Amino acid sequence: MLKGKLIDPRWALALLFAFSVTPLLAQSENTFLMSADKCQPGPPTRTLTGFLVIDPTPKISVGIVTALHGVAGCKIKATSDGNILLREYLTVAAVDVVSDSALLSSDELTKMAPKPTEGDAIE
Repeated sequence: MLKGKLIDPRWALALLFAFSVTPLLAQSENTFLMSADKCQPGPPTRTLTGFLVIDPTPKISVGIVTALHGVAGCKIKATSDGNILLREYLTVAAVDVVSDSALLSSDELTKMAPKPTEGDAIE
């Protein structure tokens, strides 16, 4: 309990900003909410986010990048605010241990993910 101490207004403002803006930034068809369950070892269920990437490797046309430590040893499902609900479990297609990132993929994701148009190309 804080006795007679006030919270620094800068911290209060930062917390207000973080909790009010973060949900708005996450509302995107390219951002996924993932549920990882049946995890071994560690907590049996986990919730995390990831983002859609197009052509991440020559062999994978579309995938979701997320934290490796959140999905390792788990069965993973994902949904997006862009009305994409994946019914199949995602598989870990590639990992980068140093950056703690995993690339997830599935045949269903490949079929349902938005396809880039000619104007979307970055040169």
